[in-house]
Amino acid sequence: MQEDDHEGRTQQSGLGRFRDHDHTRGSLVRSIAILALPAILTSVAAQGTFQIVELWFLGELGPDAMAAAGSTNQTLRQIVFLVVLGLTSGSQMLIARAVGERDDETAARVAGQTLVAGGSLWLLASVAGLFFAEPLVRTVTDDPAVVSLGAAYIRVAFPFLITAIFTQLITGILAGAGESTTPMIVGFVSTPLVLIGEWVLGFGKFGLPALGVEGIAWG
Repeated sequence: MQEDDHEGRTQQSGLGRFRDHDHTRGSLVRSIAILALPAILTSVAAQGTFQIVELWFLGELGPDAMAAAGSTNQTLRQIVFLVVLGLTSGSQMLIARAVGERDDETAARVAGQTLVAGGSLWLLASVAGLFFAEPLVRTVTDDPAVVSLGAAYIRVAFPFLITAIFTQLITGILAGAGESTTPMIVGFVSTPLVLIGEWVLGFGKFGLPALGVEGIAWG
């Protein structure tokens, strides 16, 4: 058994060692690096690239599309994400404390309650986006063209906030448990797929109709 355990440790990948590192022991600096580096790489490479390319897509669709998506993203969607940020921070701290105390039951309970709260927030956002899109956009701008495009964008984007909400919450849950490598891998895989979807649906590639700003939301 000891030989098998030793062989398993020697064959474990570098990412595996990152995931399985015990942050309650050993060097504090090493633990900070293991947790922070994947998060930094995800923010700079994946999220940064996504935002730059999506802004370029919107710029190609014209100033009204840029104004519609930009204004709703920077105001209306940010309200949702600020609430998600609060949920993420709180759950991450509680889970980190429970994991440090070897209390897996409490950590699991906090994670479950966090996801339930995230699901409730998503339902509220979906209802707001589907039934109150135009009034919401009019709180940001009164330009008729921007209101029309922004409302179409929100009707699609808000119901699909489930992906962004749960991605952020699960990332925080995993980070609280000492594991930030898996979210990095997911970010590097999902970002190019999302951008391809926006390009295809926004500009009508491969025989599909060009949906414009609404296609960006679907992507």
